[in-house]
Amino acid sequence: MKKQILSILLIFCMVMLFIPTVTFAKEPTITINAPDVVCAQQDCKFTVTVPKGVTCTEFGYDAGDKGSGGDLSTENGVLCGVILSEWYSVQNSSFQLTVHGETEDGKIISASKTIAVQPDHSFKTVTTKATISKNGSVVSTCSVCGYATCKKIYYPKTIKLSATEYTYSGKVKKPTVTVIDANGKTISSNNYTVSYASGCKNVGRYKVTVSFKGKYKGTKTLYFTITPKTPSSAKAALTSKYSTTSGYDDVKFSWKKSAGASGYAVYYKKSSASGYTYLTTTTDTYVYKKNLSDGVKYTFKVVPYYKDADGTKYASETYTTATVYTLKKLPTPEVTKSGSKLKVTWSNINGESGYQISGSTSKTGTNIVTTYPTTSGTYKLIRAAKGKTYYYKVRAYKTVNGKKIYGPWSNVTKFEC
Repeated sequence: MKKQILSILLIFCMVMLFIPTVTFAKEPTITINAPDVVCAQQDCKFTVTVPKGVTCTEFGYDAGDKGSGGDLSTENGVLCGVILSEWYSVQNSSFQLTVHGETEDGKIISASKTIAVQPDHSFKTVTTKATISKNGSVVSTCSVCGYATCKKIYYPKTIKLSATEYTYSGKVKKPTVTVIDANGKTISSNNYTVSYASGCKNVGRYKVTVSFKGKYKGTKTLYFTITPKTPSSAKAALTSKYSTTSGYDDVKFSWKKSAGASGYAVYYKKSSASGYTYLTTTTDTYVYKKNLSDGVKYTFKVVPYYKDADGTKYASETYTTATVYTLKKLPTPEVTKSGSKLKVTWSNINGESGYQISGSTSKTGTNIVTTYPTTSGTYKLIRAAKGKTYYYKVRAYKTVNGKKIYGPWSNVTKFEC
């Protein structure tokens, strides 16, 4: 039996060797290059690859309750088409895309692909925080269709304190922080924390640290200063420190000590001047100024300051002033007869405590005949011996701390009694 089966197989193989091979032509295939899933908000763009000899010009789609078609176009030698998102059916979660082609011998061939429709984008968000000098961003990209949105996070361009200088008051000072971004909008305080150095009460310089969080990163250090309180009072007066006879243009300017002050800057100006002239810096509570102009009103001011460890000075925004008049040489007095006495008349000046009159028989001599304490008087009656010639002159004086400081003598007036 086995021999019979082997013989039959052998005969079959020999017959097959002599039967000619028949080759069947392979049918051309259209390939649709399209995504498997699209978002409902996304147009479906696709390309079509066709074999040689096949012509494709149209496509169609079927969404169940909606369907239509359109023409294919050629871009850079590639067949392409698009199904607009508005064509999708809200009732169906997919649609079928079909492309038809025609071979050279007139045969119609086609290809189809089912494409799912996702109702919403599937976003993945990447946040790049803004620094204190560079913008950040929030980029959301759909993992299905690649649609992306980008929102800029503007960096905090302006970071400032509500005040950078306070005058000492004995109370804690903590200025508020305002942050403005590069787009001119105020950044909420929820995006940063503010920490203050300890104290913030006594005269000194204090650090404020702004630490960003949330969509921002980085820190900013700001400073504010508490400067000494302005001296409660000041006084400017003529001084006899250098001379009792020529101190009429020398001034002592003094003030009360200011708590916490490292020193004081002193300035002065004439009444006719528009601004102050710097005089000196001192740790004392007084200064002297010699040889000012005669008969001028001067204003002195003192500005306390605080000096930190690195030597930087922070001056108070307020100051205390005092004024003083220097004494001047009086015009030549007028001498006239008034009954049995002589009347000596002069021009009143500012800043004086009184006047002295000299009546000497010598043109260059000095003989004090009266000292007249007044701030408004302009004449004095005096006695004089008949038959003599006198030379009269007048000077002003200022009493400071019980001492008289005298102005210069006027020119003399000759009078024959």
